[in-house]
Amino acid sequence: PGGSVVMRTSATPWGPWSGKQVVASGADYPQLYGSFIHPWSADSNSPYLYFAMSQWQPYNVFLMRVRLTGGGMAGGSPADFDGDQKDDVVTFTQDDRADVYVARSTGDGFDGREVKWNDHFAPGGETPLTGDFNGDRKDDVVTFTHGANADVYVAASDGKSFGTGQKWHDHFAPGREVPAVGDFDGDGIDDIITFSREDTADVYVALSDGGTFGAGQKWHDDFAPWAQFPAVGDVDGDGLDDIVAFTQDAGNDVYVALNEGGRFGAPYKAHDHFAPEGERPRVADVNGDGHDDLVTFTGGEAADVYVALSDGAVFGGGQKWADFFAPDGEFPYVGDYDGDGNADIVTFTHNDLADVYVNVSNGRDGFVDGRKWHDFFGLAGETTL
Repeated sequence: PGGSVVMRTSATPWGPWSGKQVVASGADYPQLYGSFIHPWSADSNSPYLYFAMSQWQPYNVFLMRVRLTGGGMAGGSPADFDGDQKDDVVTFTQDDRADVYVARSTGDGFDGREVKWNDHFAPGGETPLTGDFNGDRKDDVVTFTHGANADVYVAASDGKSFGTGQKWHDHFAPGREVPAVGDFDGDGIDDIITFSREDTADVYVALSDGGTFGAGQKWHDDFAPWAQFPAVGDVDGDGLDDIVAFTQDAGNDVYVALNEGGRFGAPYKAHDHFAPEGERPRVADVNGDGHDDLVTFTGGEAADVYVALSDGAVFGGGQKWADFFAPDGEFPYVGDYDGDGNADIVTFTHNDLADVYVNVSNGRDGFVDGRKWHDFFGLAGETTL
């Protein structure tokens, strides 16, 4: 966008390059220009990108930083915080306050204006996610601190608020690794996973016992390297979450490694063209058959939404399920917001209006009945799920 500093990513210097991501907006920093990467960004154990940025007024140079972990690489995780079988929405301010707000689903809207569920959780630089880590059928929140300590904290839901964050692991998902949530041992309690990416491309899982996460164990040694987009979902419907990688390169392939109990099997190509670079993929069961499917938000002028349904092993051809949803600048996500067993789509505008829109799945061939479900939730700069 004009008047902004944008970032593109690639696994190689010659591309292909991702779509544009705004790291400094001209609306926040008028008359900005002349940005250059700072050497501090070379620290692979840091979740931050540092850059110098100039402004005409005042005529000066500023050291800026942007968090690279979290937010964008979120494939989807359960968010039913009150246990009523309908997913809710949550926003983490990730500023000095580090507040957490929840708006619960009524089945046809999200209630509440500013319902604070925690007053200090997931400050800036951390990656917050959601899942039922203690098995009480109310989803909780988890945060990964990254950095050298790489601690993991959980704040459990009592249906009306999140308790004080408790350390559940003291070294998991360091540096710029990408964490996610899923049930990998089929016990009905969510666990955590991290994708190391880069050259190693290792995948580690730490299982929950209902009160803590066990030691991280390597479940795969070559999956979702570099700029590939990793995600989690039960592709084959056996009750054990598998792992998915969107290559988002020249081939735009999708690979799956099935959960074999204690490890993920050999990756295989499950789709040969889905979620090209610049699009935002998610994984969810949109037709209620127990197999998680692929969803991608194209953004751009079209802002289409495509779905590829799982047959238990591979994904069928991509079909358009919505034709204008989550344009550039918004953040799309997935969840079963009306409680009918089919995953729906939500988008947070992340602008001055801070609106939230939902299209519900008809379970067959489309996301329909698109309308505003909340008129002020998830401000710019917050992390919304």
